[in-house]
Amino acid sequence: MRVQSAPAVIAGIETLAAATLFATPLLVAAAGELVVERAGVVNVSIEGMMLAGALAAWVADGYVGPGAGVAAGIVAAIGAAVLLATPLRNTRPARSREATS
Repeated sequence: MRVQSAPAVIAGIETLAAATLFATPLLVAAAGELVVERAGVVNVSIEGMMLAGALAAWVADGYVGPGAGVAAGIVAAIGAAVLLATPLRNTRPARSREATS
């Protein structure tokens, strides 16, 4: 049985902590998408909203600061959601055969 040295164990913990830190936004988005799909709505634009929010947060954080970055990310994600949902606003969902008979 091979015993790992202390630096190898610490590097493993640091790697796990970094992976958790970077994966958290994706996990939150995936959880939100899971709830929405369980309600019967398929949101194919979640990646676009995440990208718009991340870009706006990065730019605002660079020019103004972290508070503005958070606010800009939220506003940009909401704006992207509205922009991507507007063409579908007046459409009706297709009815299944079970619902019509």
